Amino acid sequence: MDRPGTRNRRMCQLFIAMSCDGFIARLDGSVDWLQGEGDYGYNDFIDSVDTIIMGSRTYDQVLGFGAWPYEGLRCYVYSRKRAGQQDAHAQFTSMPPDELLADIRREDGKHIWLVGGGEIVRLFMQNNLIDEYHVFIQSVVLGRGLPLFPAGTEEGRLQLVDAHRYDRHIVRLTYLPADAIA
Repeated sequence: MDRPGTRNRRMCQLFIAMSCDGFIARLDGSVDWLQGEGDYGYNDFIDSVDTIIMGSRTYDQVLGFGAWPYEGLRCYVYSRKRAGQQDAHAQFTSMPPDELLADIRREDGKHIWLVGGGEIVRLFMQNNLIDEYHVFIQSVVLGRGLPLFPAGTEEGRLQLVDAHRYDRHIVRLTYLPADAIA
């Protein structure tokens, strides 16, 4: 789906799962509650991106899963402590998000995946930098955890452009920023 005015631009896309009550992880960061019976469009999505952006806690969690799942993709990790450093998988940054996206978009390439967590989502939202939101609602209520939209997230209007039920576990909601809809 192309947001008006983004046809030839590398879009910044949020592609994330959350519980019915709005949490993307348990308080300890675990996502053991995620379940499903398919790829839910993940393979097509991952083929459409070449760059990922995530927070340092999300990065540490992904490293704990075992083999690095994003081989061949450029990865930027927001970290105040490690900004300017690099490891085998990622470049660490504390650059303002609009500057980071401008740098990435100066080069030809595919779209950009904003992975998470909630603080990175909040930061990119407050700067109006997310072109598409793909939110997968899992059929579970956690009661508490790390929210997709943490306290301090500014109010923002989104326009629902698609809803797709995959199976008994997953519904995918696709939103654009409301100001992107004519």
